[in-house]
Amino acid sequence: MRPHDHTVNRHQVHRSATTCLQEHVPLSDYKRKVTVPMLWAVLLTAAVEVTSIHATCQRLTDLPSEEEIRKTFLACLPEFAEP
Repeated sequence: MRPHDHTVNRHQVHRSATTCLQEHVPLSDYKRKVTVPMLWAVLLTAAVEVTSIHATCQRLTDLPSEEEIRKTFLACLPEFAEP
C-alpha cells in the first residue's frame, strides 16, 4: 500500500513558523492597529524575500505606516535599539 502524501500549504507554514518564533521572540501588540500577527507577517515576508522591513512595508497592503512598525519593533525588542 502506498503511503499517503502530506502536503503543507503556505498558511500552515506561516502559522507554524509564527507560533514557534513567538515562543522565542515574544512580540506584543503595540497599538490596536499594529498586531502581533501583522508584525510576524512583515518579518517573515522580509526574510523570505531577503529584503528590508522598509521594502516589505512598502510592498504589503493594509499596513500602518513604516514608522509605526519600526516603533513597535523597538518597543517589543528594546535590547536591539541603537544607543
